[in-house]
Amino acid sequence: MEKLEQYIRDNRELFDDEEPAAGHVFRFEERLEKEMNIVPITRNRHWMRVAVIVVVLITAGSVGYDMLSKKAFKSADEYAAVQFSADTREALDYYSKLTDDRMTEINKIAGTCPQGNQLKSQAEKESASFDANSRELTDALKENPGNERVEAALIRNQQMKEAALSNIILQGNLDNCK
Repeated sequence: MEKLEQYIRDNRELFDDEEPAAGHVFRFEERLEKEMNIVPITRNRHWMRVAVIVVVLITAGSVGYDMLSKKAFKSADEYAAVQFSADTREALDYYSKLTDDRMTEINKIAGTCPQGNQLKSQAEKESASFDANSRELTDALKENPGNERVEAALIRNQQMKEAALSNIILQGNLDNCK
């Protein structure tokens, strides 16, 4: 190999005086393709794009489903360890659904309003505060099952959470953030 390299270096002027014949690159690529059985990327480019789009859609759908299912079953998980009366369970589920709807509305406002992110962070803080109260009340109910006053307080806490989120939405609507 070294002898060949040395020969080329010594006789460089002999190799540089002529351009390759017309079609040289095309013939070289044809031979290379035959030898290596390479399929050009351009043939499969369309299918690769389709495959990438399908993978992205499946991933987004999986993530979205996971997030929505966690959100939908959040209220059931919070209160699963506690036995409520049917009326209390129904009321808690109703207000949990309403607060989830309000948070969805606030997220929509956050995307269209200049101060939407402030409203969203305010809603998240309010929601976290009410959720902490719910956990405390649920713990109290675990210690004293069937206590109607604690159940009523838990329902009232959920009502106040929904009202607070509704006020934030109203504030966003007053700021022309529809």
